[in-house]
Amino acid sequence: MMKSFIFFSVFLLFFFALHYLFNTRVINGLLFSERTKSVLTWALWMNFGFNVLYVVERYSDLLPGTFYYLFSLSIGISFVLLLYLVIHEILELFHRSLKHIDHSKRRFIKKVVIRHFWHSLLPM
Repeated sequence: MMKSFIFFSVFLLFFFALHYLFNTRVINGLLFSERTKSVLTWALWMNFGFNVLYVVERYSDLLPGTFYYLFSLSIGISFVLLLYLVIHEILELFHRSLKHIDHSKRRFIKKVVIRHFWHSLLPM
């Protein structure tokens, strides 16, 4: 029972931090209307609630099995959010490191990165 409680606590803390960071770093930075941001925030926290229900259902038999599979979809959505958040933070760090470089050097770096990206996608 203690292992389940520790797992549940760590799980809850990790996914709360993930959803909180996604809300503050990504959703609040979008150039959308406040209504759209509030809808996205509501959907994000609903996903967090489904994550919690997934763990509750995992260790209890309160609901039918179909709900377990429905709640497990929210874990996949959270994984996609994690990947997006990591990529967003890496690009944000890269952008901050280029702020002190003049515009012509930034344009050169952008062209080199884009050219390298497109050449890696095209078949030889």
